[in-house]
Amino acid sequence: RPRRFLRAVVRLKTQLGLTETPKADLAGASLPDSARELAKAALTLHDVEFLLSDGELDGIEVVDCHRAWLGTVSSSLRRRTEMVLNRAITEVNYQSEVAPALQAFFNLGILPERVESAVTWVVNNIAEEARGALDAHALGEA
Repeated sequence: RPRRFLRAVVRLKTQLGLTETPKADLAGASLPDSARELAKAALTLHDVEFLLSDGELDGIEVVDCHRAWLGTVSSSLRRRTEMVLNRAITEVNYQSEVAPALQAFFNLGILPERVESAVTWVVNNIAEEARGALDAHALGEA
């Protein structure tokens, strides 16, 4: 299992454009702009998180030294995917990114809550636009 963990970490670093330094940090990484690439990285990250979930790798030094980095990667990847999804929802030129962004959330195991969050965000934006368009004061000035 440690070997499988390390292979997955190396694959994730490659997907993020990091060098093979033992303790590469996210400063050298550039999270992919493409939702498809984010989905691939999300799947690899999910594999790593699955390997860590049962506790079999606890106490192994080479594994433990990656835990903080993986937490940073996880939160950064989730934020970046959220940004890509929001951009895909709001901008016509990026609508093809919706499906791969949702795939990334599925790969991370958080699809239901992210879909709910996106729907709430869209509904709130529509409600705000409707209030602005139907504002009696603004209509009186027109």
